[in-house]
Amino acid sequence: MNERVAIFSSIVEAIKYYAVEKPDKVCLRDSKRCVTYSEYFSLIEKNATFFVKQKVKKGDCVILKAEQSIDYLSAFHGVQLAEGIPVPLEKNVKADRISEVSAITGSRLCVGAENGEDQYSYDYISASEDCSHGFSYPLESGTGEILFTTGTTGKSKGVVMTHSADVSVAQNVIFGVEMKKDNIEVIPIYVFSFRSP
Repeated sequence: MNERVAIFSSIVEAIKYYAVEKPDKVCLRDSKRCVTYSEYFSLIEKNATFFVKQKVKKGDCVILKAEQSIDYLSAFHGVQLAEGIPVPLEKNVKADRISEVSAITGSRLCVGAENGEDQYSYDYISASEDCSHGFSYPLESGTGEILFTTGTTGKSKGVVMTHSADVSVAQNVIFGVEMKKDNIEVIPIYVFSFRSP
């Protein structure tokens, strides 16, 4: 087993590790741009700073409308770095569904691509200038995110995923498909390509 992967307690910690070890290596690409590990971790820190300024505290849930962008992912990881819990919902989710999930999770913040029922857009957050350092990494036993089921066979339920579960999923992908150095993983659902460090 690759011990470098096994030592990480969260995906955010792994990203930071590669931002230091391989800062100029491409990390993510979406349909508009690509970012290196260093650039991506800077975006995560910027997002984390924004969420802390919005009074997101440890264990607070933040609803994020999922979209095919680096800005969405950096917001997701920014919430985690700020010790909050991202709650991703589909991009075109209706307002009543947002209200339902907000009531279940206690979330008071919804971020998305559009203004309207979303309090902030991803563009607004990415344009913010402030970025402070010194965040702690999430604990592996902490909640990494809450994923809601579709409810096709009953009432929709929130599934709690820990940071260690996220790391295990990443390890399973890496080792399961025997990824080699510099392999690129294309995820067509979200139009992303990931480079293996």
